[in-house]
Amino acid sequence: MLAVCRQGALNIPMLFLMNWLVGLYGMIWVQLIIELIMLPFMLGMYFYTMKKLGKGGTRS
Repeated sequence: MLAVCRQGALNIPMLFLMNWLVGLYGMIWVQLIIELIMLPFMLGMYFYTMKKLGKGGTRS
């Protein structure tokens, strides 16, 4: 799910947009921008999964 979102929905359109706005340097920065956009979603999925597994992030 995350890979499809990164490559299809974000990466390709961002490559075209950043190429148009900034040129080659924009295309280089796309990877960092995509990672920053996806970070909240990845953390949300991580914490949701840990909560479902019963590991809630606390140690006893």
